[in-house]
Amino acid sequence: MNRSMIFTCLAFAAAATTSLSCPARDGMRSECVGDFTLQLEGDIEYALVPAQGLASIDATAMPQTRFSDGLWMQGSRIDVDVAGLGPVKLYQSATASRRDLAAIAEALNAALAQRKQAYLDDARWLDEHPDAAKDMDPDRRERMSLLSKADKVGQFLAASGNADTVVGPAESTPDVLSLVGDHIYAAKTSGSGSPARLGAILGSLVKQRDAFDVPAERGLCVPGALVADDRGSGEVAVNLQMRNRPDIVVFFEQSDAAEPRQSAKEFISAATQPGRTFVGSVESKPLDRIRPTHALRIDGREGLGAFAQVRREGALANTADKDLDWAFIGYVPGQAGLTHGQSYDITLKVERFGRFARQPMTEAEFRALVERIAQGIALRPDPASPR
Repeated sequence: MNRSMIFTCLAFAAAATTSLSCPARDGMRSECVGDFTLQLEGDIEYALVPAQGLASIDATAMPQTRFSDGLWMQGSRIDVDVAGLGPVKLYQSATASRRDLAAIAEALNAALAQRKQAYLDDARWLDEHPDAAKDMDPDRRERMSLLSKADKVGQFLAASGNADTVVGPAESTPDVLSLVGDHIYAAKTSGSGSPARLGAILGSLVKQRDAFDVPAERGLCVPGALVADDRGSGEVAVNLQMRNRPDIVVFFEQSDAAEPRQSAKEFISAATQPGRTFVGSVESKPLDRIRPTHALRIDGREGLGAFAQVRREGALANTADKDLDWAFIGYVPGQAGLTHGQSYDITLKVERFGRFARQPMTEAEFRALVERIAQGIALRPDPASPR
């Protein structure tokens, strides 16, 4: 495939963003993910968080996302740096409405009310059991602490002048929920940022875009949108399906290179362990036993990749093929401190879920698809850099 086509696209004006019009080649089209473009076949669907799932997200863990066919995935994430606020985690819902936003806020407020009542109940128990309190709370500090915590529990309230945004109280997760287009974005600051300020600007940080519209402006591409990334070091991970191949799921992640730098060999060795990386796998073994890893070249950078045969059980089992499926994991390490794009770790994972297709992709077809996708990944041109 001629990868130079990615850099010779013509800019045109679109309603939401300025985009790069990338012509299809051999049925492949350019989609923007993070700061990169991927060449993909046909229409695509992203796995996103069900709207009501935003009421129970955990800022310390990646949320569960889902495709419309019911396949659940993990690993999707959006991390950006916002001027004046610092690092912000974003969680993106599937198609949603104002009614969904109100329902999520109601569920979050109900949970906050339960937390407040628990503090009050514990304080009242100490009042009602003075003999036990003498031993448990002799100086009454625990009681005062419980009442103070109860007093600080607030509620999610509509942002001033914006019916599409609700802002949470201190120490809530998320801090802010905002409806942009037909998706709700839940946001959590690193702890030092102001939820009220984040609520005032969150909607303006997200610009809608269509699939396969590659923006010519700076920002982080996420499903159906471009998110402002002030520091240019945003991290993103997505799971996507090609609708003409419902048995294939592609995972792509760009992450800022960590120190100490992990070698590609170390990463691949750990990633191919059973149950570690491939969704629902109970067994994993290399497809290529003599030479299990292959040199992988993405956007001119070197890494390693490995094909695997995986076995799944239960709802994901490919019973037509003895519960077996194909998978690929590839990793290109970045190096902290290098130029934009070179400092990113890149992870590419492609999995076949044979039970979702009448005629699952053969091993030869799967290998060819992985090669086409890997060869088509390229860093999106930086509009601030001279061409």
